[in-house]
Amino acid sequence: MGGNGTLNAGIAAQLDDSMRIILSPAMTGAYAAVIGAEDARCFDDRDGGPLAHPLLAALLPQRLMMGLPQKATQGGAGASLFSAPLHRSQSLRIHRALRTGAPITIAQHFAGARVHPQGALVMFRYAARDAEGALFDAGITLLLRGVAWQGEEIAAAPAQPPLPGTARETAVSVARGLPWLYDAVSGVPFPIHTSRRAAMAAGLPDVILQGSATLALAVGAILRDRCLAPLAIGGLDADFRAPVHPGCTLTVAHAPHGGGIAFAARDAQGRAVIAGFLQLSDET
Repeated sequence: MGGNGTLNAGIAAQLDDSMRIILSPAMTGAYAAVIGAEDARCFDDRDGGPLAHPLLAALLPQRLMMGLPQKATQGGAGASLFSAPLHRSQSLRIHRALRTGAPITIAQHFAGARVHPQGALVMFRYAARDAEGALFDAGITLLLRGVAWQGEEIAAAPAQPPLPGTARETAVSVARGLPWLYDAVSGVPFPIHTSRRAAMAAGLPDVILQGSATLALAVGAILRDRCLAPLAIGGLDADFRAPVHPGCTLTVAHAPHGGGIAFAARDAQGRAVIAGFLQLSDET
């Protein structure tokens, strides 16, 4: 089961938010370690370091999401609207590299919703800035199961590009304990990732890996297979097709496409779990 109740434009107007954060070397290093990053610059604090892994920008907006239940309550609805959200899609455009020690402001804006057979698809937009200007823009779509949407509907997002027939494949293992480690590092604790009891109460057979962790594993596998550094990431778009349960092995297929890399991952049962497009920066 998911949340319950009705989300409307009046409640949605209360969901905008912002936060200020200063990245520490300990945090950026822990994030790089938990996603299996191998670039030594992620762990070297000399000469203006360490390098903050670009995919950290896909995670940071989710910290603002932790306040959604309270925001919904303040808007006159129950916190149960956001009791068990499922990550359905993610977009990211990186303008400049994240740095440790500098204040960053991230703004959250409700961008719209549409009806889904299982509930409501809700989209949020994020913009991150520091004293020098824009750092990244991001978009996250959540599936709120059992929640009704009343209001104008946004259009469905375009499908991810199909993989060319020349796609290469690489395998990546999902450690059984990864959801717990990622939960501790991310600062985004959702029970369906670390409690089998909560996951099963939500209708899942087991805990599931966080969507941004699935994304990081898939993109990391591509970077390693193509000998690209983290700074090659200029942006991305990804759709989450099915939950990933820890302890499995994912097969990531990837191929050049339209100036970037199209990719898709499947689990051991051949089920598609994520598909997307990796935009390459000038650092390639």
